Amino acid sequence: MGADAWSLANHFSQMRQVPGFELNGNTGDLTATQDCVINRKLSWLKYQGGQIVAAN
Repeated sequence: MGADAWSLANHFSQMRQVPGFELNGNTGDLTATQDCVINRKLSWLKYQGGQIVAAN
């Protein structure tokens, strides 16, 4: 999560001030709670018909 940590550090004040702010990181979508807890939502993919597509 090194690259995402760098992005979080650069956007953290914005994440704290804007409710629902989401950062599209290298490892998933990142959000921060009011208590500074970082949450990551992973993107699920599947292999279908010879291609990789979103699973959701």
